[in-house]
Amino acid sequence: MKLNAIGSYYLFLACSFLNGVIGAKIVFLFGGGNVSHKLGVWPFVIGLAERGHHVTFFSSSQKQMQAHPNVMDIAPVPLVKATESAYGLDRFKQREDGEDLFFEEYADLTVAICRVVFTERDDPDLLNMLENGDYDLAIVNTAFGECGILIAQYHGWKYINYSPTTILPWFHDTYGLPWQGSYIPMPTVKWARHPMGFIDRIQNVLAYWKWSSRQQRLNEGLEQLLKDRFGLSTVPAFMDMERNASLVFYGSHHATDFGRPLPPNVIAVGGMQCLSKVGVLPKVY
Repeated sequence: MKLNAIGSYYLFLACSFLNGVIGAKIVFLFGGGNVSHKLGVWPFVIGLAERGHHVTFFSSSQKQMQAHPNVMDIAPVPLVKATESAYGLDRFKQREDGEDLFFEEYADLTVAICRVVFTERDDPDLLNMLENGDYDLAIVNTAFGECGILIAQYHGWKYINYSPTTILPWFHDTYGLPWQGSYIPMPTVKWARHPMGFIDRIQNVLAYWKWSSRQQRLNEGLEQLLKDRFGLSTVPAFMDMERNASLVFYGSHHATDFGRPLPPNVIAVGGMQCLSKVGVLPKVY
């Protein structure tokens, strides 16, 4: 018994000095997002790479970020062009004119961008990822890039759904978040303001029901894309695929956003890109 205990001790000691981290193969599927989506998540990308993981980052932005030998940054030209066309709007001018934001066309734009990803036959990177992708984990942009969920589901990868902004309207139904429209303005409509009055709350409720149509149009479009691309007769309901995510990250934080009651699988990760050191914050913030 004594020899066994001593042997176990030295085995434990030897293992303590070994690097037990085995690098996973991780893919970020950020099609449909603009450069701000890439900027906000890039510290996460580098953090994973520095821990020995091998990261492939697919996005719609060709802007180069911090390089790392474990990171492959890919921006397929067809995806870049499709997203540039979809984002060809002056959103500041829209707000100034009191127009609804382009989230009104969210479902149609998402399906259009995802159709480019699923029907592209000439881009070798997209083709290889779609047909031969072998990853342990996918991080999927939930703002115009939901086709990443389809790809991960088809290949059997674990996946994390990532909102590059705050809690999105359809997260309430999808992930079982409590509805907070009585005290938190809807972030995707022109009347979003705080504090809210009675009329604002009524409009919030109407907007909530309006977003329910997103599920129908988006679900049907994405499910059909998955069937057509891989010759499938049946596929799971898209909302079930969304709910199958291991975690949900969102790019905000209660320090700068509203406090929200959240289930344990929904995690605030906003502020990762704020790397500069600040001594004293300004009084007006």
